[in-house]
Amino acid sequence: MDQTQDTGNDADPYLPPAEPLAPEPLAGMSPLKRFALMVGVGVPYGLAMRLIFGGIPGIPAIFDRNGPMLLSFVVLVPVILGMITVYGLVPERRTVLRALFAPWLTVIGFAIGTAITLLEGSICIAIMLPAFLVESSIGGVLMLVLLRYGARPSRSTTASVLLLPLLLGGVEARFHADDSHRHLHRSRVIHASPEQVWEVLNDVQGIRPDELGRGLAWNIGMPYPLSGRTETTAQGKVRRSRWQHGIHFDEPISEWQPPQRLAWTYRFQPDSIPVNALDDHVALGGRYAGLDDTRFTLTPVPGGTQVDLDVGYRVSTNFNVYSAWWMHHLLGDGAERILAMYARRAEAVSSI
Repeated sequence: MDQTQDTGNDADPYLPPAEPLAPEPLAGMSPLKRFALMVGVGVPYGLAMRLIFGGIPGIPAIFDRNGPMLLSFVVLVPVILGMITVYGLVPERRTVLRALFAPWLTVIGFAIGTAITLLEGSICIAIMLPAFLVESSIGGVLMLVLLRYGARPSRSTTASVLLLPLLLGGVEARFHADDSHRHLHRSRVIHASPEQVWEVLNDVQGIRPDELGRGLAWNIGMPYPLSGRTETTAQGKVRRSRWQHGIHFDEPISEWQPPQRLAWTYRFQPDSIPVNALDDHVALGGRYAGLDDTRFTLTPVPGGTQVDLDVGYRVSTNFNVYSAWWMHHLLGDGAERILAMYARRAEAVSSI
């Protein structure tokens, strides 16, 4: 007969005791105060992560300037913002609908904070905000599921989750993003002769913003083009392109068959894009995005000329599918509007 006295403790004496769950720190607070507190925690957390990933002046950088473009930042940080927000909801208000959309307030507050502190420009915010909103909703639903199953994170678990983007970012930063080269095509019939269209393509001056309208790229802050003129140099024909904010770059002519085929590549100099003219993350010819070439094909058709425009472009990020989607739509919309501007100018010459 076993004479061992029952102590009432079933814990294994050879294993360390399980870490107790953290007490509910928000119990007793009103629903509004709980939610406001979590938003107030989430926004500074997001800004702190952006500072750390982007580098703090005077402090050795953990990552290179690629930091804010790491998946560890652009995916994990908004997910965690969503989790923080939903944790602040009182249990009876933790519905799927609120888990999906309550985190958006925190993300929008974070986006406004990056704009006020000049951590990001309008173009980057406009491009990344849709992804951040969706990812924060995923984080919100994840936290809802965890809480409904009775899981309440301990202090050590919470700290680990908050630091996870930095830990994974240190690993991810060792890998270089792949270049993805793509192209788009646009076409338009211009009611002018190929010769008249050719002349406009090679000498377009004084472009006004109202000629291009409020296109997608320009709505989010992209500078407008001002002029494009083909010149003959000792190295061959080169098209000089000028944009707003002092942006300028050359387009060496790679194909010249007047008035049928015109193509050029792109050449950016260190001073082509002045400081603060474009966000570093979206600067054409930069580390993350670029233009490869542009090609015009002019074909006579009844009543005018069919102009086919092909643009080759590059994206080089850790999320090329998303980046390429944006690049395709921004360039495509811009290409259609530029073709329309060429058409108006060529048809005005044709009517004289």
